[in-house]
Amino acid sequence: MNVCCGSGGSTAYWSYLVRTVIQSVVLGLSVAALSSAAVAQQVVSDAWVRATVANQKATGMFASVTSAQGAKLVAASSDIAAVTQIHEMSMANGVMSMREVPGGLEIAKGKALELKPGGYHVMLLDLKRAPKVGETVTVTLTFEDANGQRNDLAVAAEVRSLSGKSMSDMKGHGKDGHDAKGHDAKGHDMKH
Repeated sequence: MNVCCGSGGSTAYWSYLVRTVIQSVVLGLSVAALSSAAVAQQVVSDAWVRATVANQKATGMFASVTSAQGAKLVAASSDIAAVTQIHEMSMANGVMSMREVPGGLEIAKGKALELKPGGYHVMLLDLKRAPKVGETVTVTLTFEDANGQRNDLAVAAEVRSLSGKSMSDMKGHGKDGHDAKGHDAKGHDMKH
């Protein structure tokens, strides 16, 4: 294209420049939309970490995970643990076993993967500190799509008591006090 000569050269140049800029903007917006869609493919809800007792060096993270297009949960990490693995707990012949799941966990398109006590979960090992009830712990989950593309999702997980109850579930039943309104002390276990 001759953009420097002739009476229409200047108009052709500006027309070319405008088309190029518009194409670049459209391409940029398309890439941004695809990137946002990839990040939003996984949704994690009701994420929590079990509080620990003195000298305990491991705990679990639990949640419900869904994926709009299907994916695989392939890894996890957290700043409170030196080692983080995807585990499965199972019972066989009355014996409980726990093992790392090699290769990760498949998440079927539109179906929830339940990470829960007694099943699949994220194991936080060699804890650097004890997670305390009521605080929030960040656990980063790594997902892989059908094309092998990976994306990380930082999850804020509430630390809950050993029973798995949240602070709001335990209102009036904290260890520092007990809301005795409406309770008869007879037959009520006051040890918490």
